Amino acid sequence: MLPDLEMSETINLKQTTINMPSGACASFMNDTFPLARITDFNLGVFLTTWNSFISQKEFDQLPHACGICFDVKKGKHSIYLKKCHHVYCRDCLSGFFKMLIREGMMFSVVCPHEACRSFRKGLKIDSPEIRPDLDDVLELVGEESYARYLRLYRKQSFELDPLVTWCPLCEEAVSRQTPDEKLCQCNRCSFAFCRLCRKTWHGNQTYCQVSNVSRVTEQYYKARESGDLEECTRLELRYGKKNLAKLVAELDAQKQFEAWSSSNAQACPNCSAVIEKTFGCNHMTCPVCDQHFCYICGSIINKFNPYSHFNDLGSRCHMMLFEGVAENDDFILDPFDFV
Repeated sequence: MLPDLEMSETINLKQTTINMPSGACASFMNDTFPLARITDFNLGVFLTTWNSFISQKEFDQLPHACGICFDVKKGKHSIYLKKCHHVYCRDCLSGFFKMLIREGMMFSVVCPHEACRSFRKGLKIDSPEIRPDLDDVLELVGEESYARYLRLYRKQSFELDPLVTWCPLCEEAVSRQTPDEKLCQCNRCSFAFCRLCRKTWHGNQTYCQVSNVSRVTEQYYKARESGDLEECTRLELRYGKKNLAKLVAELDAQKQFEAWSSSNAQACPNCSAVIEKTFGCNHMTCPVCDQHFCYICGSIINKFNPYSHFNDLGSRCHMMLFEGVAENDDFILDPFDFV
């Protein structure tokens, strides 16, 4: 065994010392193998490290086909992934990993080989079995990208856990005991906050402030209409059931008014005031802004010659000044001449 490792004579286990390799191997080892690795000597560690070192040297001298670009390059320009043993040229895999890290796709920083893709099916995206060896990642992307990879991988892993949220002050991960718990307190900065609105803790009896009333109300309204009890419960926990019931009642009234006004009234084209005509012709004057308009089509008409709109052959309201007027309507015509 010792000759296979190119070691000379004996290894004295009692004194925990070794003889350095002899000949060409000794010169090679002194030049390239860090002596710090055999300080505080441990035989198992030394043999494993030495075997890896020799294997790497052999790999560096042999040609290998890249699994991405399929070019054949020497091992010193390639990398042999420690977990799956697939080989790629450094330029290809380095560029691929750096792009993923730059785009924030931490769970995609994995071996792209087809066998590895098949292996990953059915596994969680943050499973330790999927994650590449960290030494390989560091070697390929450099310290700056590696630091970003570690930081974002940790953050995105926490985000997969429904019991973990993030402190709005220092961005530290904060765990809670149950999914419904609203109170969170950061272990780093001690900030107590509400998980739902991420504001300073306001107590269980005070509900989160509704910052977008129309959006939240519509969301709750649709959840009730569709029977989505889970979404209803989530919104009620955050904003209060009574608060939401009041907002939905107001929304119902608004919808009913809009339905009525679309059939029974016309909006002023200038100020949008909704106006119902109870009697008279279709020339209307807005009581809010004094704008003259047609009650049929809602278009602005000339204040000083309002009936030209109804006399215009090209108008959809031609000859419709009295359209919809009941026979028993009792009204006085405007003091304008018209034909």
